[in-house]
Amino acid sequence: MRSSRPAVIWVIASLCWLSATFLVITGLLTTFAIVPLRSGAFLLEGLELMGPVIFFLAAAASTAVGVALMLSWPGARRLAILLFALFGLAAIPSISSAIGEFRWFVIASEGVKLLSSVLVIFYLMQPEVVTYFQR
Repeated sequence: MRSSRPAVIWVIASLCWLSATFLVITGLLTTFAIVPLRSGAFLLEGLELMGPVIFFLAAAASTAVGVALMLSWPGARRLAILLFALFGLAAIPSISSAIGEFRWFVIASEGVKLLSSVLVIFYLMQPEVVTYFQR
């Protein structure tokens, strides 16, 4: 019998779905040239220059990870760790350039992104979460 789902898994899956929703809406708006491609830069960190298709690909990946987490798929924990590691690592160049130019808002926003990624990864590495996703 499978133990009950750890509480924060719902929060992590919701973060995935929230980011996917933002990416789909922004992708649609950029497709019709209502907003610039730069509007997705916070989540895509430079990949937005590839065009609106990358918005939908990233949204599909984020949605898939969220669904896999909720369905307790054994590989979902590893995929979520990979997704949030990429998300956090992408913030490092922005933080380092912002420190040199004393842009405090960028330091704070990118710092929150990096710290939230580290917290999610830390939580997904806890023994009770690891045992929950093992079969």
